[in-house]
Amino acid sequence: MDSMGGGNTQLLVSGSYNNYLHPEWSPDGTKIAFTRENSIYVMNADGSNEVALAGVAGNPAYYPQWSPDGNWIVFDGIGITDVIRIDGSDRMTVLESAAVTDWIP
Repeated sequence: MDSMGGGNTQLLVSGSYNNYLHPEWSPDGTKIAFTRENSIYVMNADGSNEVALAGVAGNPAYYPQWSPDGNWIVFDGIGITDVIRIDGSDRMTVLESAAVTDWIP
């Protein structure tokens, strides 16, 4: 039994700590978004149907967060914050920050 009394706990992924970071449950509890190797992935709560959504070498993606309706994921990159639909479509940058060198005196 898990410590919350909700049933059995199952390990859904294996590998090193660096391969599966920042897991976030969807609002309805059916999916998990996470970061692996600088990309955002979504999978079913049982660990099946893992799909890469965003992030590639040179444009990494981290820290996924679900929208309240569960249709979008917001995530951070280098100097940007983007949103993307959970099917991988309609990616948009919602915030761009200045390069570090732009504000260092």
